Amino acid sequence: MNGYNGYDNYNNKTTSSDIAQNEADIKALDIIQKTGNWQYIEQYLPHMSTDAVKEVVKIYNSKHIDSSEHKKASDYIKK
Repeated sequence: MNGYNGYDNYNNKTTSSDIAQNEADIKALDIIQKTGNWQYIEQYLPHMSTDAVKEVVKIYNSKHIDSSEHKKASDYIKK
């Protein structure tokens, strides 16, 4: 859904590989809270803290009633 609620910039996959963890956490949490769109935060996941990944998954799941769409934080946490 490009352009959903004016969030075109969230679909931009140009995140730097050296983005600070704190910055990735803040951006992803803000985006998922505002849009509920997982695609917009995927670029930040490799850079995020464990706690922030758990929180974005929690927020995402709360915005999607269909449990078949639910995510598991363990699938995205760095090992």
